Amino acid sequence: MRRHAQLQPLSRSHHQTLRLARQLKQGKWDPDDFRAKKLELSHHFSEEEDLFSSLVYGLADTHPIMAQLSRMIFEHIVIMAMISRLERSNSMKDPEQIIALGTLLSEHIKFEERELFPSLEQCCLINSTTDVLMR
Repeated sequence: MRRHAQLQPLSRSHHQTLRLARQLKQGKWDPDDFRAKKLELSHHFSEEEDLFSSLVYGLADTHPIMAQLSRMIFEHIVIMAMISRLERSNSMKDPEQIIALGTLLSEHIKFEERELFPSLEQCCLINSTTDVLMR
């Protein structure tokens, strides 16, 4: 599916994160590379939250997309907390925790790509070259 221009960079980043999630679930990942991945995820989450909050500015709190955005933010917090906990406790070699993180990352991206992004495109973005916001 072709994404709106504003969502395309985020969607491309999701492909990289899905690759990381798959590696985590299979136990084929590099702990030394993980710090860079953590920074990338943190930056990606901030980008999403900033962009999406500007897109929905002015919508009623009861608008259906607000629940989806709340879920997204909650999952961002949980993912980053899980990563921090793994780093602090030196559990980076705990297969159960690593698999759980990979599963959570994978499910989070599927939610964004299959539910959140289409909702944003439908309610807040016109799929045209004009890039006009609509309500």
